[in-house]
Formats: sequence, structure tokens, C-alpha cells
Amino acid sequence: MPITMMLICNIASLAVKAHVYLNILKMSELYNENHLESMNNIDQNTIHSITSKAHLGIHNNVHSHP
Repeated sequence: MPITMMLICNIASLAVKAHVYLNILKMSELYNENHLESMNNIDQNTIHSITSKAHLGIHNNVHSHP
């Protein structure tokens, strides 16, 4: 195979690999973004749950003692 053809094949192969790696990178960025959003939602739900329980505990404590 002539050297020019080998270079063209190598460049084409690198281009395909670069495209595949770029897609993997985009998917991992999307995963990380969704993961962070999920973690934020979990944190917000946890804060809401703790706040609600604390409020309910205070409410029950106030009404249970004369």
C-alpha cells in the first residue's frame, strides 16, 4: 500500500476514534449533569423531610404539655 494511502487510512481511523471519544465525553458530561441534579433533588428532599419532622416535633411537643 502506498504511503499516502496509509496516511489517509490512519487519519480516517483517528477521525473515527475522535468522534467516538467525543460522543463518550458528551454522554459522560450529560450523566454527570443529571447525577448532580439528582443529588441536588435528594438533598432538597432530605432538607424538606428534616424540616418537616422538626416542625412536627415542635408542634407535637407544644400541644402535648399543658
